Amino acid sequence: MNPGETVRFACGDCQIVFDLCVAPPSEWAEEFEEGTEPEEIGKPILCPFCGDAELNPTHDRPTVG
Repeated sequence: MNPGETVRFACGDCQIVFDLCVAPPSEWAEEFEEGTEPEEIGKPILCPFCGDAELNPTHDRPTVG
């Protein structure tokens, strides 16, 4: 994911689909240590609804509002 890009994810356990957007670097850059890989930023670790770790990006278009 790139900053400002919205991606739709689906949880493999609870089947909830949600959109995730990474804030611009000016809002989070200070929180990460130097050397943090860009691929690690914006990838959800756990489902915010059930806590499962099986999250997959979907091919549905995210809702941008």
